[in-house]
Amino acid sequence: MAAPTPPVVPLPALRSDPATFKDRAEDNIVFFQPLVEYMAEVCGFTEEKAAEALAAALAGDLPNISGKDGRVLYITGGGLGFKLVQTGVHDDTTNALMPVGAFGLGQKGSTTTATLNGTTRTGFYNYGATDPDRPATITTGGSFIAVRYATNWISQIIFAPNANLVYYRFSTDNGVTWSAWTRIMLATDIATFGQAIGGTNTEVLMTPQRTKQAIDALSPIKAHVYFDGAGSSPSWIKDSKGISSVTDLGVGSYQINLSAPMSSIWYNVLASCRSEAAGYFVTPHTAGGVLFTSRPPTVNDFTIAITDRTNNPRDSGIISVIVVESDL
Repeated sequence: MAAPTPPVVPLPALRSDPATFKDRAEDNIVFFQPLVEYMAEVCGFTEEKAAEALAAALAGDLPNISGKDGRVLYITGGGLGFKLVQTGVHDDTTNALMPVGAFGLGQKGSTTTATLNGTTRTGFYNYGATDPDRPATITTGGSFIAVRYATNWISQIIFAPNANLVYYRFSTDNGVTWSAWTRIMLATDIATFGQAIGGTNTEVLMTPQRTKQAIDALSPIKAHVYFDGAGSSPSWIKDSKGISSVTDLGVGSYQINLSAPMSSIWYNVLASCRSEAAGYFVTPHTAGGVLFTSRPPTVNDFTIAITDRTNNPRDSGIISVIVVESDL
């Protein structure tokens, strides 16, 4: 089809030119009909050329779309072809395209709900509140991840939607059987101080800090000090716990100062020293000098005395003192 030829546009009819007005007005009225015909020819020409251009662009290789419902047109090495689109998370058609949201990928809202035992393909899913294969401690529906490692090896991680609960399990036979759920411990599962010293909770983790706190709290030894009684304070303390300092009260007499009063327990004091040739003895005393075997609560210090066999006061180079709780 050749391009249409536009009709000749008549001169305008002007009232200011009465001599030509009537004839030119009639020419303009007559011009309307060829103008409409010309416009129709232009539309037909445009449609024809558009179809020719499309056919030329496709090199005449536009596939037949009959019976291709649910497929998309895609470019191949030799032209155009059709590609299947997955119809759901369990559609395993070879080379099918995934839509947005398939397997929970790129999905904005709630993802696909699937059964735990029946899900063997990698993806993100929801499980129902009544799914019989969820961990017993999770009582609601929630989300889970499935990951296929090999032909028959699959892993699942499940999340409770309203609690800090995460579990893991696996299958080595393509989902025919599954291991038991194993809880993944989180930072919120670290034992509190009370749980650490209670020793009965089996659902929390012990950190080095909590372990030390439990040992310190439950140990009958509440304080100890090892010092050089023949030296000078404060460098004479070699090792200590729960004891802030040792005061030299004179030859063979020392005041042991607690870091904090033991306000809730009664305790015993065990002391020893290097005997030396004269045979030294260590004796704990109360503040008034009276020998004691058990001290009451809320005291801040106590004294020890070192004597030889003839009861003469002596300084010893190695002195050890242990404070033991007596009402366990």
